[in-house]
Amino acid sequence: MLVPLHLYKKIFCDTAQNGDGKKAPSALSFGARLRLFTWLFLALVSGIDAVGLHLENITLHFGDVTEAVYFLILYMAFSCGLYGAAWLFTYRWPHAFMAKACYHVAVFIDLLCQFICFSLIFLVLSYIASASPLPYQDKIFLWIDQFLKLDWVSYVEWADGKQYIRRLFALSYYSCQLQTLIAFCLLSMIGQFKRLSMVMFAFMFSSAFCILIAALLPATGMIVYQHINPGDFHNLGDQLGVGYQQVPVIEQLRNGTLHDLSFLHCVGLITFPSFHAAFATILAWAFWSLPVVRWLTLALNIAVIAATPVIGGHYFIDVIAGIAIAGIAIFLATFIANYPNSRA
Repeated sequence: MLVPLHLYKKIFCDTAQNGDGKKAPSALSFGARLRLFTWLFLALVSGIDAVGLHLENITLHFGDVTEAVYFLILYMAFSCGLYGAAWLFTYRWPHAFMAKACYHVAVFIDLLCQFICFSLIFLVLSYIASASPLPYQDKIFLWIDQFLKLDWVSYVEWADGKQYIRRLFALSYYSCQLQTLIAFCLLSMIGQFKRLSMVMFAFMFSSAFCILIAALLPATGMIVYQHINPGDFHNLGDQLGVGYQQVPVIEQLRNGTLHDLSFLHCVGLITFPSFHAAFATILAWAFWSLPVVRWLTLALNIAVIAATPVIGGHYFIDVIAGIAIAGIAIFLATFIANYPNSRA
């Protein structure tokens, strides 16, 4: 593994990083085990990606992100070195401050590398899943929206007519990556490694579940299925036009004519459920343990969810399903985190 198994077990599962050899808190031990599980699961999904790309006869091109991949490998090696330094400052040359500092930085880099790998690996998996030959289910999703009395066109017209709503939607919808980085930094600074590991698990579980469902229930999205002309919306037209970008890619995947895949030209392909909605829900939960930013980030991620049908071209049921999957992921992460304590 990229972070050695014996270091995970010997240092962070059995003994605390405090320089005096005392037993570690169960939260720290749990976080270390969950990070190890995450790497194992990412390795498994990488294998699935490799098999899927081979079966679909698709060649993956790194292009201009090659240097970024090299830096990612360097960061992983650096994280391993810091784990080793933490071990030395715990057992060989006991020094509480240095052991704790090395461990904190190592966990931050470890989780950040996990998130980057997760983003790339699951992006490829979403392309493989989109090659599913099953029929589109847009008719069902539209019927559910209509049954719930949710009118997509009226909602977009309302947003199109209000400048402050358009700006809020645009800023919030594209804030998820930045929010993730901030969450990782803040939670690492205060040592909430258990919470961070749970957040990473929730991201991974919800992504896998969303992609699996999307493969079984593929859809093109509201804009494409309803043949909506983005030009009919004078202010949001350019942003709504993004909804058409995925269709040619999906069709090439389904008919087997897409043979080259580049990270630089990847687009979001998943319609149902909306991972953007799931992502925002998990981010709101991640920040909830930080009272200073709790309500601000909750409001921001509510705006992300509200913007998803507009900018993402999603059905409302896509958003509802994404939130539900995020809820399941959060419940599982919390249950797993508390399970050892419930047995104690």
